[in-house]
Amino acid sequence: MSNRKSMTVATAKAKPGCAATHGSTRITKLLQAKSLRVSVAKLKAANPEQVEAIERILWERESQFRKWGKQNHDMMTWLAILHEETGEMAEACLHEKFGGPEQNNVFNEAVQTAAVACQIVEYLLLKRDASMQASNEKLTQDAPPQ
Repeated sequence: MSNRKSMTVATAKAKPGCAATHGSTRITKLLQAKSLRVSVAKLKAANPEQVEAIERILWERESQFRKWGKQNHDMMTWLAILHEETGEMAEACLHEKFGGPEQNNVFNEAVQTAAVACQIVEYLLLKRDASMQASNEKLTQDAPPQ
């Protein structure tokens, strides 16, 4: 990186009102993307298994989306789905220990279980965001006219 770019990035970080942090969404996104790439590279070097695990879970999430589409269940249904997945993982673990047709499937079942848990977190985030938006809309409606 040239000194000029280094100074621009340092200035943007040092001055919250700088155009690089407020006026230019593109620059901010580029800085964030570059920072993320560096972080992932460092993480891969330090803990490649963690990065691979997360990648596998994301691949499984995509596979689940292609198979089932967007899912919008209540928490009890999500919990039932998660328990079904953990049951399949437990069965694979038992087959691995004592023999059986699913003995080589523990890894796949663990990834599927984690992907469902990830979907639950996604659902809760969407629910939180919708609740916050509804709350903000109510505040706006209840605000006295100016």
